[in-house]
Amino acid sequence: MGVLGVIMGPFVGAMARDLQSCCVQASLSIFWYCAPVLLLGIALQWVKMAYAFKVSVWLLGWFVWFGGGLVSYGHALN
Repeated sequence: MGVLGVIMGPFVGAMARDLQSCCVQASLSIFWYCAPVLLLGIALQWVKMAYAFKVSVWLLGWFVWFGGGLVSYGHALN
């Protein structure tokens, strides 16, 4: 899994189980909750607003993305 598994966020559980169908389904369902938060954080980097707010939303996006990886991995271990 290595380095690629770290950045895959919600798909880390599916990768841990060699793309077993139930784990892929769980990863995809988690992805649809995590991706919009991360995309919002990335998109706000180009909007002119308070720097602290932009960085906070960006960090929240990454926290949710990697948190989705923990949830996905928890499903894979179930």
